[in-house]
Amino acid sequence: MRKEGGMKKAREASHAGTWYSSNPRDLDHFFRECLDKAKKQSTDNEEETEEEEKKKKKKSGRVFALICPHAGYSYCGQTAAYAWAKIHRPNANIRRVFVLGPSHYVYLTACALPSSSLDSYLTPYGKIPLDQQVMKSLREKSEEEEGEEGGRGLFFETLSIEDDEAEHSIEMQLPFLHYILLQNSAKFTLVPIVVGDLRPSSHRRLARLLLPYLSSEENFFVFSSDFCHWGKRFRYTYLPSSSSSGEGTNDHEEVRPIYERIEILDKEAASLIVKKDTQDSACNLKYDTSTCISTCVYTSIAMLSTYTTYKERRAKKHPALAFFSQSMLSESSSSSSSSLDFAVEFLHYSQSSQVVDASSSSVSYAAFSATLSQSKSNEN
Repeated sequence: MRKEGGMKKAREASHAGTWYSSNPRDLDHFFRECLDKAKKQSTDNEEETEEEEKKKKKKSGRVFALICPHAGYSYCGQTAAYAWAKIHRPNANIRRVFVLGPSHYVYLTACALPSSSLDSYLTPYGKIPLDQQVMKSLREKSEEEEGEEGGRGLFFETLSIEDDEAEHSIEMQLPFLHYILLQNSAKFTLVPIVVGDLRPSSHRRLARLLLPYLSSEENFFVFSSDFCHWGKRFRYTYLPSSSSSGEGTNDHEEVRPIYERIEILDKEAASLIVKKDTQDSACNLKYDTSTCISTCVYTSIAMLSTYTTYKERRAKKHPALAFFSQSMLSESSSSSSSSLDFAVEFLHYSQSSQVVDASSSSVSYAAFSATLSQSKSNEN
């Protein structure tokens, strides 16, 4: 509920009752059901090869970031639960959560923070207080830091309350987040960042501003992003080969339905995220941030990869993958170069509908987690 006069206000849960239930008990039931299903399937899949067991050990450290979809819960809630299950009850140390989501309604060339008139965001479970100190610090540091192309300029704009409440990408993460941290009896603050249409240098700038917060167990990151938006209404109808082999068709080959070919595109992109790499030239030519994966996925990889040592690479002239490759900041190859040993795990995938003809459309959803290994690696 907002307060009038000179007092601070709370951002309304403007999509409650439509995109998700406004009733806390109904949400409790929905979340428990989705989380139980995600955990059960994870347990059922625990028969592992020796190689898979090694990978699991590498992922056994602290989960410090998630990539989650932001559609209505009836569409993406189960997929999102596979990510949220990673921090269900084992992470009572979380005291501050950064949620980054793409801007759908306001064109931004930088990022935006909430209005200074707001002191909290509402969910059906109550208020989540905004971390005013951290948001102030981000603004100040961004003004002090000179960009790669010269000049300091405004990096964090201020989102009006009306535009804030129209945007859904951050709000859709909050009921899940609030539910899980309430289970941990954790008091936490929120740093919501709406991400605009950033240039590669701006993605790197955002990564540098957020990196200092990665080292503490009290900080957690959520990157809000859907995957492929396929169909004429999204102006994206590219499809890979319809054959099962991917090499063209003949009379004896099975033709894949459209939804399976969309999944091929999404899984190619998912593999790049897991590898933290963009050297797959085929995918470079197929994916576009405006019609497929939102740029927050690439912001997440830029941020996470800044601690890692990479050689300078050149990307294809395709906007999403150009950013992805250029975001891998070039570091010194000397032994003093620091690196963060972390793994990105692809957890679940789904589609809003299974498209079988060109007149239909769908949106894809994927869940990932990023886990910091128990010890830091100094190897190049």
